[in-house]
Amino acid sequence: MNKLGLTFLSMLSIVNTVFSQQPSEAEINKVVKEMKLKALTREQPVAMDSRLLLKGLFKNADKLHAVVKINIMDGWHNYAYVPEGGYFYTSKLSLMCNGKPIAAKILKEPGAVPYEADHQLLIYKGQLVFVYQIDKSSLPLKEDFEVSVVYDYQACDPYICLPPKKIEKSLLKIEYN
Repeated sequence: MNKLGLTFLSMLSIVNTVFSQQPSEAEINKVVKEMKLKALTREQPVAMDSRLLLKGLFKNADKLHAVVKINIMDGWHNYAYVPEGGYFYTSKLSLMCNGKPIAAKILKEPGAVPYEADHQLLIYKGQLVFVYQIDKSSLPLKEDFEVSVVYDYQACDPYICLPPKKIEKSLLKIEYN
């Protein structure tokens, strides 16, 4: 019989709180406050961190919750919505398993605001917090797997837009020994 070995990458924190159906706002806020992000610079005006929350032990959990915190430097924004044919890059946050997208229910997402220069565009500014629910049955539990979060975005200030970029953070890696 295979022995399940959990290998957690350095950026992973498993929160030991036992959640009923989904984490409360207070529990989410506590985790968000504990997240440490890289300093923002003009060259890198966006930073992301993420945590995996689960109910009790992984082997007994049926649902996992991913909390993602993204900070955007003051004066900068990412596009949350660009109409078809627009020339700006729409941001996308994805949960991946072994490099392939996995379906997850969005429990919380930040509100986008209309861009002052063009109200057809919606933007993200400041601190963003997303919470996703992952059904454990959607993961390949009989083989090695890694769950990660990918934020694909373009950072812009009022004068310039940087080239599109991706930030990826590993949430969980499972290896069978």
